Amino acid sequence: MMVQLMQEALIEVGGQDYDYWQLELQ
Repeated sequence: MMVQLMQEALIEVGGQDYDYWQLELQ
């Protein structure tokens, strides 16, 4: 579920916070 929510969030921000999410996952 979390992954789906994060993917939707990435689409909303246009992928600008992609690196941020990557860091959070690690």
